[in-house]
Amino acid sequence: MKNRLLPARAASLLLAALMAATPAAAASASASLPEGAGPAGVELLESTSGPTSLPDATASLAASSSTEASVPHGWSFHRLFYDEKSGRSYFTAFRSDSDTRYESVHIYQDKDESWHALEKGIQIIWSGYDGIGAMLILPGTYGGATPLIASYLPDEDRAIVRAAFSQGDRGIAEIRSYATSYRTEEGYSYRPWFLSFYRTPGGLVREVGSSTWRSRFHLLPDGGQLVQAYSEQAKQYEVFRLDPDTGNRKHLVYARLDAYDAKAGKAVVRYNKPDRPAAILDLASDSLRPPASGEIQRIRSDAAPAAPYLSPSDLGKAMPPADLQPQELPVTATKLDVQPVARAVLAPGIGVDLPFAFIRGGRTLLPARELIDAAGLQVEAHQIPGTTGIGNWFELTGPAGTVRADSESSLLLADRLYVSSALLQRIGLAVERIDWLPPSAD
Repeated sequence: MKNRLLPARAASLLLAALMAATPAAAASASASLPEGAGPAGVELLESTSGPTSLPDATASLAASSSTEASVPHGWSFHRLFYDEKSGRSYFTAFRSDSDTRYESVHIYQDKDESWHALEKGIQIIWSGYDGIGAMLILPGTYGGATPLIASYLPDEDRAIVRAAFSQGDRGIAEIRSYATSYRTEEGYSYRPWFLSFYRTPGGLVREVGSSTWRSRFHLLPDGGQLVQAYSEQAKQYEVFRLDPDTGNRKHLVYARLDAYDAKAGKAVVRYNKPDRPAAILDLASDSLRPPASGEIQRIRSDAAPAAPYLSPSDLGKAMPPADLQPQELPVTATKLDVQPVARAVLAPGIGVDLPFAFIRGGRTLLPARELIDAAGLQVEAHQIPGTTGIGNWFELTGPAGTVRADSESSLLLADRLYVSSALLQRIGLAVERIDWLPPSAD
């Protein structure tokens, strides 16, 4: 795995360009693309696979301040959180200028009361759910648009980037994408699409479903999943059993899940009718019956509680001084420690760590970004006439020539283009093997 320090200017451009990419820029490979179109998306940038340090620690933010043509207003500050381990107090600094342009940067005061800034474009939030704590928001990773999350460790100036599944590093990951729906006089229309991926105990990642509405997944004692998803065929919500290893489904009822009690093996479902009548789904026999008196309340109360919210410490120091100038502060380098789900070996023996890859309909799809640096893949984005940034299609160039990525051989999730191993082979980048890496034992 690589560990390098990007020049501050290059890193700034990389992050700024990626942050400008809308998470809506994704296309569904299940839909045929119109003539002249390819997967919708954004322009790809330089690969940064492996542990990567974003800014040069000696750089400052002065170069990214407002231009002489605009008059910046004063900085305002918002408290983020206090990290007890490092003794740092984190804040967001923000301002606008006379042209109503807005800029922000994250800053912190260390235990010695010195002020520092993170690189412009880096975002940090506090996510107390599931005990995550501080998170570094990578471009395209907010709002479920990609499977990648980054847990931020202030005392190490490091973020652990990994694919997030329902059981930590295994289970189900649901990713919001966008599909080309139909062509209009103004261009192309897009609709949201949710793709579901399953990571097996052995590490293999496979797409197991898709829906125009967000689904619900509950782990069953036998390793299967109890799923609520919108049925495109029936045009209503459906509850079914899913065997994620095979992709096989067993229909249970057209309804919505209200509550699931894993210990009792029962679920409350509500039929897709105006008055939403309830029923009890007994998972021991997959049978339905009317609820007994007080049974719905018992199942709801016995259902596994949500993970408690982890509140940030209310300790910390006072707000930044009003005359603090964040653009003049030294910038702290932040390393990205990427934990891959797989490792690809391309001929002749080129190893590439993959933060996310998956099998879809019998095809193995790999992230193009990681192949740009490691294998010399060239990717060129082209605009579909009549569309905006989400109307791009792509040409891939390798040692053996150039091909056009289509809906059968590629997929775009947020700002990441994934291409099939068969397509790579056509341009002289044969994939010798894929080693799926098992999740951690804990």
